[in-house]
Amino acid sequence: MKLGKRGCLVVDDGTVRQVPSFAVRAVDSTGAGDAFTAAFLQGRLRGWPIAEAALAANAAGAAAAGVVGAGERLPTRRQIVRLLRAQRLKKPWEAVRLRVLRRLTRGNKAGPALTTARAFPLSAEHSRR
Repeated sequence: MKLGKRGCLVVDDGTVRQVPSFAVRAVDSTGAGDAFTAAFLQGRLRGWPIAEAALAANAAGAAAAGVVGAGERLPTRRQIVRLLRAQRLKKPWEAVRLRVLRRLTRGNKAGPALTTARAFPLSAEHSRR
């Protein structure tokens, strides 16, 4: 469940957990929910644990709220990584943040900026499943 600037709630292994948010200067919430949903679903489709997918989703939603508009204005992977790098979290979420950063930066040093809808592109192997 999205909680806006308070993060989100997830049920992980039968336990309700509040996943922390990321502080941004919000200028427009248009597209923040779409960015959140796209990032969460892509993380889960890649087999990420719920906590990691939810934290990435919170970062994507926060990054989207920091710009005016949606669609082509949705955050890129680079913008999401920048936000994740800029803000440390309290335990146990700091370890989750670092795992998400490793997942997002592994093998993506170069290449075009991707929109949030494609910020976590599935490989050909995933699309055949």
